[in-house]
Amino acid sequence: MTRIEAISIILFPLFVSSCSDKEDKLDCINIKKGKFEYRGGLTKKHYSVERTDSIQIERDEDTGLGMKFKIEWKGECDYIHTPLSFIINGKDSIIERSGPPLIKARILKVTRNYYICRPSIEGENIVHRDTMLIIK
Repeated sequence: MTRIEAISIILFPLFVSSCSDKEDKLDCINIKKGKFEYRGGLTKKHYSVERTDSIQIERDEDTGLGMKFKIEWKGECDYIHTPLSFIINGKDSIIERSGPPLIKARILKVTRNYYICRPSIEGENIVHRDTMLIIK
C-alpha cells in the first residue's frame, strides 16, 4: 500500500463524516424562561421580554407600553402567544377575545448569547425572523 492510499483511507471517513447532513438538535429549554431583548428591525425599537414558562411580558423600552401574553408550548421549540392584556402605566388592561390574533413562533437557532425565531401572525402570510438577545 502506498503512502497516498494509506492517507486516503484515513482521511476519507473524516471527510465523509464532516460533510454529512446532520441536523443540530435545538436546546430550547434555556429560553422558556428568562429575560431577553430585541433591538432594531423595521421599527428600530428596543423591546424587553420577560418570560416564565407560561406568561410573557413585552415592553417597548422607549414608551413603557407593553403587552402580556399567555404562552403555550406546542413542542420543544414551538409556542403560541395569546394576547391577555395591554400594560399602560404599569396597569393591565384586559384584551377582548375578538382582539389581536394569535402569534405562533418557531425557534430556529439557539446560541449562548441569542436565539433566532420565526413569528407568524394568524391569518397573515408575512414571514420574517427576529433575533432575541439573551439577557439572563
